[in-house]
Amino acid sequence: ERRSNPSTSWNSPILRDKALRQQRVSLLKHRQNELKLELATAKTFLLMDKSKNCDLNDSRHSTMNNSSMHTFSSHKNEENLLEREIENLERRLTLAKSQLAYGTLKKNKQFIS
Repeated sequence: ERRSNPSTSWNSPILRDKALRQQRVSLLKHRQNELKLELATAKTFLLMDKSKNCDLNDSRHSTMNNSSMHTFSSHKNEENLLEREIENLERRLTLAKSQLAYGTLKKNKQFIS
């Protein structure tokens, strides 16, 4: 019986691809968490109740949860979901920042008048 060489199996393209996907998913999750924190901070500055619906509500726009998936296809699916969630969070953060800037501008005009 022929045994496979364990050192060559670790160098297989499939395992490398899987490791790269896992690393990418990890980076995407990190970015997702950063954006969620930044959005929560922006909401705090806007003095918004997090349960109010102002196109910033997490539950209405969330596309995924942080559950772990183990198969190759689900890792690809998780990667796609994370990318969409990040795009969504970036849009919501831009909206929150523009509302914050508008509110600041409005307050500054009141002080000048």
